[in-house]
Amino acid sequence: MLKLSKFCLRTNNFAVAPSLKRVKLQIYRQIDNIKFGECAVTVGMFDGVHKGHQKLISELVAIAKTKHLQSVVVTLWPHPKLVLGKGDVALLSTLDEKAREIEKLGVDAFVILDFTKQFAMLTPTRFVREVLVGQLNARHFHMGFNHHFGSGNCTLD
Repeated sequence: MLKLSKFCLRTNNFAVAPSLKRVKLQIYRQIDNIKFGECAVTVGMFDGVHKGHQKLISELVAIAKTKHLQSVVVTLWPHPKLVLGKGDVALLSTLDEKAREIEKLGVDAFVILDFTKQFAMLTPTRFVREVLVGQLNARHFHMGFNHHFGSGNCTLD
């Protein structure tokens, strides 16, 4: 079983279907010291890693390979609704389950950002500049059709 700790850089190689390439997923709980090469990134809760999530993440991996970038999936923990006091959230998957499903899709790295009230105040511009580009070295953003982020719920239309 995959264990996630505060400074988790541990990798595991899970058994996957023979048609999928085996990869080692890097998991990060702190982003201050991440030294990625250029990467393609998607951001979301990915609760349950359902077929829509799988399609989006598979597209990310394909784009990353085409552009010679690392593929990075970013999620937030705990769920923003819990931190912002917007009600209870019934989650479909744990972080461990989410990591296993994301690994099966061939992703290079899984980044878990600590979602706090202070983090929630980041404007979309600061989130992109400081977190995605500044800390993760993102060069391509791949988001779902209904994805919103940053204070004010910006979209990437």
